[in-house]
Amino acid sequence: DFVLVAFGGAGPVHAASVARMLGIKEVLVPTSPGVMCAMGVLVNDLAGMASRTRIVAETNSDCPLLVDRVYRELEANAVRAFGHHDSSSPPALARTADVRYLGQNHELTVEIPAGIIDAPAIARVKENFHRAHKAMYGYASPEKMLELVTFRVRAQLAVGRVDLDAERLPPRAGA
Repeated sequence: DFVLVAFGGAGPVHAASVARMLGIKEVLVPTSPGVMCAMGVLVNDLAGMASRTRIVAETNSDCPLLVDRVYRELEANAVRAFGHHDSSSPPALARTADVRYLGQNHELTVEIPAGIIDAPAIARVKENFHRAHKAMYGYASPEKMLELVTFRVRAQLAVGRVDLDAERLPPRAGA
């Protein structure tokens, strides 16, 4: 029912045998298949990720302050990393953290609210974690204390888009 589209540097070389193994009867090899991978990189927004591991227990009286400092540093680094790029707007920043119940040996990644990290922000992190834990494992234990383990900031900077339809080459003449 499907057509295999073969692109990339070596995709068309292997496409017929892959199609045969999958029982696909048709293979489509677009013009300039090796360019498609590079084109994807060129038309995507710029993005980067910064992270820092620092185990901070929710029971630590300085928890909000410590978490806020880590995110301020990560965000400042992310903005600086994009500083050389010509853009009228700063990169969009999104925060996540790997969180676990105290004593657990595995974490779940949850969203962290933007802005100052204070006691209400930590409460939202707890809500996000309990919801994620229940979705993943079927239960949550709100009475248990949490540890925030690894902090992450994803920075994304929109880039100008090229109108690829306007850049089409005229059809080639001849064989």
